[in-house]
Amino acid sequence: MDAASRRSLLTLTIVYGSESLRLSEFTPLTPLDELTSALHDTFNISPRSQKLLYKGKRKPASPKSPRDENASSMTLADVGITSDIKITLLGTPDSEVQKLQRQADLAARRQAARRAAAKSNGSLSASGGGIATLTDEDTQYTFLNLRTLPGFADDGKARDLLARLRDDVGVRAVMKKHKWKVGWLTELHPNERTILGFNRNMGQEISLRLRTDDLDGFRHYDAIRKVLLHELTHMVHSEHDENFHALNRQLNKECADLDWTQKGRSLAPTGPIYRGTSSGEDDPLEVDSGGYAGGTFVLGGSTSASEVPVRELVGRAAMLRLSKEEQDMVDGCGSSKDSGSGSGR
Repeated sequence: MDAASRRSLLTLTIVYGSESLRLSEFTPLTPLDELTSALHDTFNISPRSQKLLYKGKRKPASPKSPRDENASSMTLADVGITSDIKITLLGTPDSEVQKLQRQADLAARRQAARRAAAKSNGSLSASGGGIATLTDEDTQYTFLNLRTLPGFADDGKARDLLARLRDDVGVRAVMKKHKWKVGWLTELHPNERTILGFNRNMGQEISLRLRTDDLDGFRHYDAIRKVLLHELTHMVHSEHDENFHALNRQLNKECADLDWTQKGRSLAPTGPIYRGTSSGEDDPLEVDSGGYAGGTFVLGGSTSASEVPVRELVGRAAMLRLSKEEQDMVDGCGSSKDSGSGSGR
């Protein structure tokens, strides 16, 4: 990038829910912190709670945690934000976070009364959430680190749930077969009420919604595992096209077939899945919210429809007819947006 380009003003479009904000006061050399501070002033979302999704995200060279620890010194150019880019902002306003924290505190007090004698020898982290790291050479294709949310009295249960997903016989078999290794498997904060999970940078981090909206329990294990398989599909395909759905269905079948502990039980998309907020509103969910540094996929090449055999056309049409559960997971996925994908913070 030449000197003139680095000094030129960027034109950015920020989308948050139904709101759209156009910014043109930043240059490629503007610190990322200035942009997140401006978004805090406008939307009342703390910079630590912001997640920016856009195409062209540059992956840190050696991530040590799910959050980039050097973000404060990065410029917009460093993280791949260029002019005429559309950025989707995810996050919860500070007032809503405080309300949810009060609910969490109440739920924690109720759970603490039920679990007074359950605190075991050092299995819970007092302040930073439960973290576990795998070093066994026999588990090369797996999730290398686990991280739960801090501040919950039952973070031990959340860590156990992440460990159960990591060690799930079917999931491990799928990851070994496809030679997939994911840096972090993390718990997604329940204040992201429209998101069930995301895959950041095709395996840097997969984050999953574990808790119910009332913070008083956890979602069903099978539902969480299906979201995990959805996010693992994003290791290959960024867009929710027919290639994505074919692989996702394949992974669900493989997970069932390769799990010797659950023979005869199918993970194929059937039955209900978690739907939105506890208020009963039928709001759309996003299953992935994280982002990729990935390309796009073109289906069918230059072949015209008239040249495709009827049987193949029928097969394609069947592939595009998603079950209700599959559509729910697509709607609740934050790893792919119609504007592209990528993750800022």
